[in-house]
Amino acid sequence: MGSEPRRLDLHLHTRLSDGTHSPEEVLRRCAEGRLDVVALTDHDMAPTLPSGRRTYGDRRLRLVHGVELSTWHRDGEQHLLVWFAGEMPEEFRRFCHDRARRRAERYEQARDRIGLADVRPADEDAWAGRRSLTRRHLAAELVRAGHARNHREAMRRWVGPAQGFVPPIRLPLLEAIGMARDCGGLTSWAHPEPERCRAWLGGLVAAGLQGIEGIRPGHGRRTRQRFRKLAARHHILCTGGSDSHGQPGRVLGHFAVAGEAAVPLLRALEG
Repeated sequence: MGSEPRRLDLHLHTRLSDGTHSPEEVLRRCAEGRLDVVALTDHDMAPTLPSGRRTYGDRRLRLVHGVELSTWHRDGEQHLLVWFAGEMPEEFRRFCHDRARRRAERYEQARDRIGLADVRPADEDAWAGRRSLTRRHLAAELVRAGHARNHREAMRRWVGPAQGFVPPIRLPLLEAIGMARDCGGLTSWAHPEPERCRAWLGGLVAAGLQGIEGIRPGHGRRTRQRFRKLAARHHILCTGGSDSHGQPGRVLGHFAVAGEAAVPLLRALEG
């Protein structure tokens, strides 16, 4: 596999959900950051660009089709990354399209529960499933309307899970895993908490889970090693990604899964 690309980031967001930049701009920045294989994994959103090789200047970049599904398991929301070796199948696209439209309904329910003036409704693109509304969008709208000074205050007062204004997403995690596997997807539990990961992983692997996201920018060497050992114990992948939303000052490519850690991921993504 010496000729294979070696620097991966399989967890990236665009403005189709709660990222800052367009899909094309994110890919251009990935190329500038000397990444080789990337996945745009917007929340409950099917990709809008074709999968495969793309050229940016002197850089060749492979785009993997992916999505980050919001699900529910036991006592709270959990996220599932799903990737495909080629184009996302049409059946799974329809599934994601439906999930994105339901997010517009969720946004409206939260807006009604909050009941504050000047909070704008979901737009046409959200209702059509062409973009996916998240808690960040509602927080930004509360700031714009003057009901909070900043994102942190909006989350603390109105939008955070503890406040109860935003309805939870009740898609069962096990159902999402099964749906993804039936459509040929590669699945990984996104940013799991270590204690829940140890307690729940056996059951999730039995249901078809194929990986855990244990290689992340905030993880030190010891934490990453714990996740690698957990993955090895259950004979699954230890995946990684920056979870970048286009935050100012964060350069794409600064984080990457590289070297030996990238090899099993590359093999799995070949289908």
